Amino acid sequence: MRALVAHASDRGSTEELAGWIAAAMTDAGVPAHVAPCADVDDLADVDAVVVAGALYLGRWHGDARRFIKHHAPDLRTRAVWLCSTGPLDDTAAAGDLDAVSDVTRAMQRARARSHRTFGGRLDADTSGPIASRIAAQAAGDYRDRPQVEAWARDIAAAVQADRS
Repeated sequence: MRALVAHASDRGSTEELAGWIAAAMTDAGVPAHVAPCADVDDLADVDAVVVAGALYLGRWHGDARRFIKHHAPDLRTRAVWLCSTGPLDDTAAAGDLDAVSDVTRAMQRARARSHRTFGGRLDADTSGPIASRIAAQAAGDYRDRPQVEAWARDIAAAVQADRS
């Protein structure tokens, strides 16, 4: 069994989180590799897929949405999980948040098993008119790495159970 952790990220936070997921899955016995959603041509070499997309102003990253749409037929024949990153507070660490509508549609299209929202990260010195205003109020790293790694281990266990 091999897994792909595809990510869609503009500022690198979701890409880093995808690396945490892949490392935890690999450590748990399911080799996983990381790739940007936009760079994935086919899914022939993978049995399971995790798609991690950043949330921006209540929307799932466009590359994640396009990845799901483009690969939907192949995703429906594999084990798929989705996650979002973005809340700039502790709400994601405190419990499961409802998926935004983009993610709900992606879950249906890919027949994903589940979705999880994790906190995001925004640097205080970020650029851009909207991002810099948000950073002035909520800069920080709200990702909970142990929570992300535990979720990834659960995915690895499910993939291994499928193999049995």
